[in-house]
Amino acid sequence: MARVEDFTVALLPIHPEYALRILSGEKRVEFRRARFGTAPRFVVIYATHPLKQVVGAFEVAGIDEDTPERIWARYAECGGVSATAYAHYFAGRNRGFAIRIARVWQLRSSVPLSKIPSVRAVPQSFQYLHTSEFQTLLATGTTPASAALPTRFWSDDPRRRAPKHHSSSLGSFRD
Repeated sequence: MARVEDFTVALLPIHPEYALRILSGEKRVEFRRARFGTAPRFVVIYATHPLKQVVGAFEVAGIDEDTPERIWARYAECGGVSATAYAHYFAGRNRGFAIRIARVWQLRSSVPLSKIPSVRAVPQSFQYLHTSEFQTLLATGTTPASAALPTRFWSDDPRRRAPKHHSSSLGSFRD
């Protein structure tokens, strides 16, 4: 039987470009089309193809539900996506969700999904994780979110250069 605390962590598959923007602090909101049954307190970031690894996590500051137009008007500046990509993602939808990002942690070494016992396959939209799995991931070691980003995902395009460092702390995760 699932415990309430097992619904406080969600695994989200996120394209590597956007995952790295979250880790850099450039992207402060994650847009989603699917509603959580229970709003998570923490999100584990799974960077999809070609990386296919868990790369970090973030604390959820809150989740807003509204029309895609209103969400874009509110969060375009910190959403880390282009208007075109956003419109394509929400095409045909009349509701959307904005997950506001608080603290961010990057794993020192990325972790394959096969190392998380409850995960059998990449989830379509999200999957809840056991709190113990989240704690185990963090115990592998974290760095301030923008440190040591994998450079192979950055191009010569100035919009995709490695971001500047910003501070972060582990807070109560190591206590």
